[in-house]
Amino acid sequence: MVALAHARRDVPRFLQQSPAEPPRAFRPRLEAAPVVLEGHTEAALRHAAIVAGVELGVFAPLAEGPLPAEGVADALGLESARLAPLLDALALTGLLIRHGDLYANAPEAARFLAGDRADRLGPRIGQEALQLQSAGQLAARIRGEPDEPGPGAGRVAALARLEAERAGRRLALALHLGQHQRLLEIGADGGLAIAACEVHPDLHAIAATSEAMLGTTRRLVEEAALDRRLQVRGLPTAAGPLLAECDAVLVWDVLQPRSAPQFLEVLRAASSALVPGARLHLFGWIRDDRGLAPAGAVLRALLGDLAGGPAREGEVRAGLLQAGFFDVVRRPAPEGIGPPGLSHIAARRA
Repeated sequence: MVALAHARRDVPRFLQQSPAEPPRAFRPRLEAAPVVLEGHTEAALRHAAIVAGVELGVFAPLAEGPLPAEGVADALGLESARLAPLLDALALTGLLIRHGDLYANAPEAARFLAGDRADRLGPRIGQEALQLQSAGQLAARIRGEPDEPGPGAGRVAALARLEAERAGRRLALALHLGQHQRLLEIGADGGLAIAACEVHPDLHAIAATSEAMLGTTRRLVEEAALDRRLQVRGLPTAAGPLLAECDAVLVWDVLQPRSAPQFLEVLRAASSALVPGARLHLFGWIRDDRGLAPAGAVLRALLGDLAGGPAREGEVRAGLLQAGFFDVVRRPAPEGIGPPGLSHIAARRA
């Protein structure tokens, strides 16, 4: 800390010695833009898609011309439903070109990644990816520690909860959750429910979370001194729904998107916990009925169930109707709630 204090003291002298105008980063800024960090996150996912595409040999079958996802999958001996999200992600990177249901190599992929040419960059990309498998390993190397395995499911769940906590207070006010008596939260491991209960002292809630996160979520609820108003239970299923009379439900499906069947199963099971007229607010990645989705949805589909991908809007509407919801409205999520491109589905329990 003493060395840091000395370094801070010398900063003005360093700036005076520089003949050039200080760069913008050294000048006070009035606002910080979250979209900058979102861009870095999506850049990491784009790189992961490229590495996976190189390892799977996706570009080779397209060397002779365009193919649909089924054709590429057949050539590689893969399942088309699992490969399609990767092809869409590679189209976002610019290495593939998509036209309708057909995919083709972009010039860069055709020259450097397809076939057995001397100027292929694929091996180098794969080698660099193996040398640096995660940001956690990079930090460990800088600390001089040996490499360790990358973050697991618990780390990902913690990040999802932190993202929900960041959005929870804004949602509690924007959605007027204080007018409700009992809130059901699914998918945020307590992040939304804790924030909502802190904002609205008369609100009671249930946080439905996975078996792996039950202990962690209960500990967070106790630390927030909300254990009298906030219950923690397992995720609802068709076989074991939550038997509770809730008048609002928040479904948070942001960091790890569920496949469409999983998505709709949760909605149907959750409806059994709601009283007639209860409000549903669902935040997640939705494709339109042409199969198009925001860039964030396409990339984050790589984090979820590849065999499903983000649900289509028609599937979501049909599932909500089957589960007993009506008055379904889709709109963009409020600014500052989750990554750009996130959808907000609102509905009411019949």
